[in-house]
Amino acid sequence: MKSVLKLTSICLIVTLLLAVTNMFTAPIIEKNLQSAATQSLSQVLPGAKDFEKLTVPDSASPSLKEIYRETEGLGYAVTVEITTQYSTSPMLYTVGVGQDGVITGIVITSYNETKDFGKESYPQSYVGKDSALNGVELVGGVT
Repeated sequence: MKSVLKLTSICLIVTLLLAVTNMFTAPIIEKNLQSAATQSLSQVLPGAKDFEKLTVPDSASPSLKEIYRETEGLGYAVTVEITTQYSTSPMLYTVGVGQDGVITGIVITSYNETKDFGKESYPQSYVGKDSALNGVELVGGVT
């Protein structure tokens, strides 16, 4: 019986210590996760202060994962997930669009394959273009 009480006491003490540690570290972890999530948003929409997450409409393309509106009216940032035929991992992009409809920035948020697109980064060729994408080669030339 003594062994059972000792083992139970040790388990309770360890559980209590883990709970206290979690109480202090959970807010820090949450803040770091939010910072990482908004970092790409700030990169694609220069000068942005804060973002409000919007609901993705049901009619939107399945590639559209998240929509954010910049709170001071600079524009929008969207997260897009694209899959390719040659890779099993999807490419996750964050794209900024200004109020005038011009792409302000693009960042590859997550991709497990090579991110080297040559001397001129293919995704950056979209920056400064509107929805017509005039002057953008739609083939990246990456093998």
